[in-house]
Amino acid sequence: MLCLIALSIAVFLQLRRNDDDKVQQVLSYNTHSMAKYIESITTSQLLSVDRMAARWNELDLISEKAWRRDAHNYARDLMGIERIAVLNKNLDMRWEERNALEYDADEPDVLKKHLSSFTSLPKDQLVWYEKPGDIPDHMILFCPLMHGAAVTGYIMAEFDSARLLKAVVPPLTQSYYNYRWYAGNDDDMNPPAKDLSVLRHIRLGNTDIMLEIQPRQSLLEMFRTTTPLIVLGFSLVLSFMTSLLFYYSQNALMKKRELREKSQRIQENEKELRLILHSASIGKALVSAQGQWLSVNPAICRFLGYEEEELLGTDFQTVTHPEDLGKDISQVRKMLARELEYYQMEKRYIRKDGRIVWGLLSVSLLWNDDGTPKYFISQVQDITKLRYAEEKLRTISDQSSEPHLIFTHADGIIDCNAAALKILGLADKSQLIGRSIGEISPPMQPDGLSSLAKAPLTYIPPDDGTEYKFEWAHQKANGDECIVEVTLKPIAFESQEAILAVWYDLSERKQAEEDREALIARLETTNSELDRFAYVASHDLQEPLRTVCSFIDILQNDYSKALDTTGNKYLNIVVSAARRMHALIEDMLEYARVNSGTDSYENFDANKSIDYVLDSLKDATLRSRATITVGKMPTLFNSPLRFSILMQNLISNGIKYKKADVDPVIHISAEDMSELWLFKVQDNGIGIKTEYAKQIFDPFKRLHTKEEYPGTGIGLSICRKIVESGNGNIWVESEAGKGSAFFFTIPKTVPAPLPARVAAAAE
Repeated sequence: MLCLIALSIAVFLQLRRNDDDKVQQVLSYNTHSMAKYIESITTSQLLSVDRMAARWNELDLISEKAWRRDAHNYARDLMGIERIAVLNKNLDMRWEERNALEYDADEPDVLKKHLSSFTSLPKDQLVWYEKPGDIPDHMILFCPLMHGAAVTGYIMAEFDSARLLKAVVPPLTQSYYNYRWYAGNDDDMNPPAKDLSVLRHIRLGNTDIMLEIQPRQSLLEMFRTTTPLIVLGFSLVLSFMTSLLFYYSQNALMKKRELREKSQRIQENEKELRLILHSASIGKALVSAQGQWLSVNPAICRFLGYEEEELLGTDFQTVTHPEDLGKDISQVRKMLARELEYYQMEKRYIRKDGRIVWGLLSVSLLWNDDGTPKYFISQVQDITKLRYAEEKLRTISDQSSEPHLIFTHADGIIDCNAAALKILGLADKSQLIGRSIGEISPPMQPDGLSSLAKAPLTYIPPDDGTEYKFEWAHQKANGDECIVEVTLKPIAFESQEAILAVWYDLSERKQAEEDREALIARLETTNSELDRFAYVASHDLQEPLRTVCSFIDILQNDYSKALDTTGNKYLNIVVSAARRMHALIEDMLEYARVNSGTDSYENFDANKSIDYVLDSLKDATLRSRATITVGKMPTLFNSPLRFSILMQNLISNGIKYKKADVDPVIHISAEDMSELWLFKVQDNGIGIKTEYAKQIFDPFKRLHTKEEYPGTGIGLSICRKIVESGNGNIWVESEAGKGSAFFFTIPKTVPAPLPARVAAAAE
């Protein structure tokens, strides 16, 4: 369209230029003759002034009065004249005759200013001068007055150039042209150029004049035709019609193409939609605005128990449970009224076999281009098992003795059981449903933080779905606080993500812990008192026992010969009992000394301690022909004395409890267990029955008679006390007749000190 418009304008401009060329040709032809005519008429006017000058020179024949009368008549008859005057030789005014009706010349001083360029010559001169603020429009003709050969003065004739030009040009010619002339020639003066104007050079007297002739609009209208406008209008109309036809044709093609592409997209979308419907694992269907099934996939057929043809012959009202139908239809009406874009709800369906199943229904509506409903897109997810699980969960929760809460941070508590109501002192679920965790908590938790601010941060299970436990203070209806241990776990409840909170009342456990702490304190006091009593009693019994033993030795040495056999037998029994009593008291002192806490911890080489123990047991080793081997021992930070007592008891037991006619073999080893040392004392002795593996560490516990194996039965008790006082463990692995392996651990770090009251009691 733009090209057509540009072509039309170009044709219009060319036609207009052709018309202007014609006008220019006519103007060039006519202006030449008109310029000659104007030049001749104007020259004749100027020559009249020459005749007046010639008559002045004839004053000898006529009077000056007669000449003035003739000059007055000339001023009335000459065209465009302003005034006629006689000047002296020095240009002073001698006499003048003005045209009163048309005179508008400047004041004499202004006139003299423009006469300053006048050159006194014995010939006619034509002088132009300007009016202030205007172009030159006045011209003055000087004709010399001669007396003989001398110039005695001048006759000055002042003309209005515009009126002179207007007077000499015929009125008809003036209606077609505008005229203006300028003093000068082509070399020194060019008037402003105008369209279709013509400049002509003429000569007036001794002065060059440029005459400008410009055609008026009336002349242009005579020569210019309407053909360019007609062509332009026709071209513009043709361009517009062509563009309009092109636009509508292209628009029709584009709409046809868009319609074809849209139809193709619709077909592809419907094909893809059918593929999605039939391949989806959950039920999907297209339903008309009247509720008829338009398309169903296999998943929804399996869900409702129908064949595809059977289900397409029904509507959604038929398979909807009557109690849920009203709510479903209400949502459909809101969608048809454009109040809803989609909706979701849990509803019950009736299968073909009559069973009730639950489905999570999601519905959206597709509209036609004309604003009418096309069909509903329905998606049904089978949540029957989930609903039954929720019902089962409610039943279990209601019957459980542990308080249960189900909540979300957005909706608050959505379910609870009777135990939760009981612990909070509430009578009905309605008093709890909808409330947040912070609302059923005291203002401040035991750690001093606000419950409302802390609950949304604490009552959140981990993202990995694992359980999360913590303690929390809740507030009962009567204002009392109860401390519970909360276990959180994320669950799915009523088709949404929720949190299950299980409470465990810590009130009884807190009380039990307080009672246990008090009992431990009493036991520690009692044990301390018993240890002190055993130590004091054992220590105080040694003196009278030594006296008894001394006198028994005197009786045996000095009076045994005086006694008969029965007396010596009784005396031997007394000596044996005294010696056993002495050994028992020594062991009791050793046992009590273990808890005294008087020995200090230090770094020592376990090899040297064991060498010291083996040296002290050298006689027993030789008598029993025992073989004792020691592996690589570590450096320990412990009590060297206790470690020596511990190893002496274990090694001596390995020597003592040997098999008959079998030499004892004992091996001692140590193993690095990262944070502790594991020691092992292995022997090939008589072994221990499994059921006695723990009893042997009790004080005074003996598995054999003193005749079989002498001893007080307190050695292993001392071993256990030494190991456990250093935060270690001791145990035995053995079978009867297969030897024993005693294990004990010693931590690498410093063990915790004994309570102050226990240490004080032990002293």
